[in-house]
Amino acid sequence: MRTINRKALALLLSLLLVFSLAGFAFAETPQEVNYNGNPIVVVGGYGGAQLKLTENGEVIWYMDTDAIMHDLLQNLIRIVPDLALMKARHPEYIAKTLRPYLEKYLGKFKTDENGESVYDISPTLEPTAESAHYTQIEDSADMDLLTHLEGIVPLEQCYFLGFDLRSHAIDNANRLKQLIDSVLETTGAEKVDLMGQSYGGQVIATYLSLYPQEAGKKVENAALFVPAMGGATLAYDVLMDQVSLDERSLLEYIEFGFSWETDFHQLLNTSPEFLVDDLVKAVMPQILEIAGTWPSLWDFVPLELFDEAIKKLDEVKNAKLIADTTYYHEQIMAKYHENLTKAQNAGTTISIIAGAGAQALSGSLLNSDGIIPVSGSTGAVAAPFGKRFNDGYTARGTTCSDPQHRHISPSMELDLSTAYLPENTWVCDGLYHGMEEFDEWSRALFIRQAFSKNPLQSVHEDKRFSQFHAASNASTGLLARFDHSPEGYLCGDDSALLVKNYSASKMLVLDISSQNAGIDFENVYRVLAPGETAAFSLCGELQKVSAVKTDVTVTYTLLGTSSATPTAQRRLDFTIMNGPKAPFDKAHPLTDADAEYDYFSYTGPLASFCIKKSGLSETLNVLFKILERLQKTLTGFVFNTKRS
Repeated sequence: MRTINRKALALLLSLLLVFSLAGFAFAETPQEVNYNGNPIVVVGGYGGAQLKLTENGEVIWYMDTDAIMHDLLQNLIRIVPDLALMKARHPEYIAKTLRPYLEKYLGKFKTDENGESVYDISPTLEPTAESAHYTQIEDSADMDLLTHLEGIVPLEQCYFLGFDLRSHAIDNANRLKQLIDSVLETTGAEKVDLMGQSYGGQVIATYLSLYPQEAGKKVENAALFVPAMGGATLAYDVLMDQVSLDERSLLEYIEFGFSWETDFHQLLNTSPEFLVDDLVKAVMPQILEIAGTWPSLWDFVPLELFDEAIKKLDEVKNAKLIADTTYYHEQIMAKYHENLTKAQNAGTTISIIAGAGAQALSGSLLNSDGIIPVSGSTGAVAAPFGKRFNDGYTARGTTCSDPQHRHISPSMELDLSTAYLPENTWVCDGLYHGMEEFDEWSRALFIRQAFSKNPLQSVHEDKRFSQFHAASNASTGLLARFDHSPEGYLCGDDSALLVKNYSASKMLVLDISSQNAGIDFENVYRVLAPGETAAFSLCGELQKVSAVKTDVTVTYTLLGTSSATPTAQRRLDFTIMNGPKAPFDKAHPLTDADAEYDYFSYTGPLASFCIKKSGLSETLNVLFKILERLQKTLTGFVFNTKRS
């Protein structure tokens, strides 16, 4: 595909993402849950709560995206030429055109040098049971959460925290404290359940850190989903003015959210710079004028990047903002393990469900769920995106040192023995931010931990909810695991690979292969109906070693569809656990996360370079796998015929 076409497609889908994220319809959810009867206090994602001008009650947030699109479409005759000039290295024209729109829709949210609001703004929902009851929710992102909860728990038991998205997490945690007290007093209940998503997870974790003993008496379950506890990559990139959107991650994000079976990302080369990047760079100065001193954005800076980022603020002009956010990072964020453990010991069941395995959409090379680095959502040590720990890696054990607990991810990219709560943290590889409802495993775990009578007390309690899971919906095509090992692992007792079709179409499996494990698969050609699981028997001899990363690649085609990508693959990570532990190369602790495509071993350096630059690697790999399987099948057929 020509560069200009790739960039146009990326721009189109980027805009689609921006204006539709808040309105995603939730996937179907089981309609029965062992509900514990507690009132449920929901803390939504960043920007989900409505804000109003205090003087006249005018709602100025949640954004009216229809009005924004109407304004932009009316002025296309000015915007399109400016976009052309922007590509000609004149970004000042599009910046000048868009400036009135940014001022109109964001100007009232400006904060001063110390993070105080320039305009008198307040949440539409007060932290009282009467104000926060679900019947008071109007047009906001919380409506989507209501759609998800309806039919699972009684909506009359739901209360939503209204907060100012710009405020410090500590301020919003104190609003949560007020709301919990009001709900308990109004309903007469002994305890509430807390359910937080993204920024809501950060607010709840902050509340638990500030008031662990009180929470133990008032909160039964606290379920945090893709929580921004340890910060957000996007906030750091915005504040440092270094946003460079990753188009491949962006497309995969959209595919997962809409459950698209066509893998549009296979049609694109990864390109570090395209039209959306130019647009962002053009308007970023004005964005920073408005939001550059939002306390919440500074609270979002990941702990490991904070010392570098804070240098951007002026020690005199921004003294209060620096002091407040430094306190938050040093006393709350850096002490989550200690603080949350106190709340657990006091009686609150805390659960963390995080996403991993994606590059940050804003371009940072951190292993993330697209928005939140997995190190921030879990506290765990993580290899940079595209890298993993080398074979033989031993868990650091800074939080959990029990050798019987397997806290290293199958991809060998994460070490959850260093997490805030290793025994209460689940990670879904390939789960994008805010999309746990689109993966049936994450959705079921989400429901169980949020408001059931029997939430899991540890990741070891139920084999159906092992600590690591690979995300799956129609966009991923399938899910595979071995028959006797926990998901993501491979041992000598395994005799078959179980493959489940998650697409809405019949699936023809064309090839299954594994890197460096010593095994192959029999009777590969198989048609799977939607939702069907089939067992593919193993042959060969699994190597006698442990702590070695391998993978399984399933190549398939969907029957009866007209997909733009008629053949596809899914590569799933596994760790071999079948003998003595492999030696760890301390001189090279990190290695590439995925092995090169097999066919590169048949090409010279120049050919490999050209293939990689052409963007045809994935297409050629699919073809190579199909031809390789045909060759194996024909060879076996000829051999058996001769023997007969």
